[in-house]
Amino acid sequence: MERQDELISVLSWNILNEDSAVPKYFPWTDRECLKFAFRAPKQIVEMTAQSPDFICLQEIDQFRTYFSVQLSKHGYEGYFKQRTGSKTDGCAIFYNRDKYFLTTSVDIEYNDLANGRKAFTTENIAQIGIFGSPTSDDLIVVANTHLWWNPKTPEIREAQLIHLLGQISQLDVPPLTPVIVCGDFNSTFEQVQQMMDRSQSQLNLRSSYDFPKAFTKERYTTHTPHSHDEIDFIWHNNLLHPIQVMSIPPVSELKKQLNGTGLPSKTLPSDHLHLFIRFRKSNEKSVE
Repeated sequence: MERQDELISVLSWNILNEDSAVPKYFPWTDRECLKFAFRAPKQIVEMTAQSPDFICLQEIDQFRTYFSVQLSKHGYEGYFKQRTGSKTDGCAIFYNRDKYFLTTSVDIEYNDLANGRKAFTTENIAQIGIFGSPTSDDLIVVANTHLWWNPKTPEIREAQLIHLLGQISQLDVPPLTPVIVCGDFNSTFEQVQQMMDRSQSQLNLRSSYDFPKAFTKERYTTHTPHSHDEIDFIWHNNLLHPIQVMSIPPVSELKKQLNGTGLPSKTLPSDHLHLFIRFRKSNEKSVE
């Protein structure tokens, strides 16, 4: 049996902000199913079903008035980074307060990369948390981000990702510290991998879903009546070994469930599927 202090579990999810949850963007979804009051309670159920140690959310609204209150009932504390500009949503990292505590946080505003370039003023952000444990001296780094969406400007996403990886690399943590990077990358697996390779980062991250049990067939985390794409990821360094994932069903199965439409729906309360992974910690770097 695995010792519980050797296991780390993480859920990552873009939960769809209120401003975007409108019929204009989701004409196939019943209007009632787009309302915050309908979706949010269902999201809490999904977030807590597997009792993850960390919950990383993107496009989260009502952090203090709703999600902090509700997740506190399940034993979580959290911290929030609002998007810059006029946007009210942002990213949040929640953590099991009985197992972890936040020692240091770093907020990243990708607008800092603009240097006078208007196109790079995207209002996207990231957050990095260094967490300690009351039962050991070990630390763990958890980062959470939402990268720029426009497919016509991949260079902006790449600059944002390189900046995030650089900030993680500069953290004052011991060399054998587990690192997890979650988020909506608005890029395919191949694109993110290529960006990481070009970044020359020494973090040596790999996708937690990059093995056979994660996807039964197609790779995707979003689905509309016209397309499906994998753009959400949980990345980890080689101090962590995946031992359990929430597998993604075949597209044909999801289409049947949705009656040929798309996300969100009455049973799936976001336009993204959530990811869940359980890791075993290692004290030595592997050669995965």
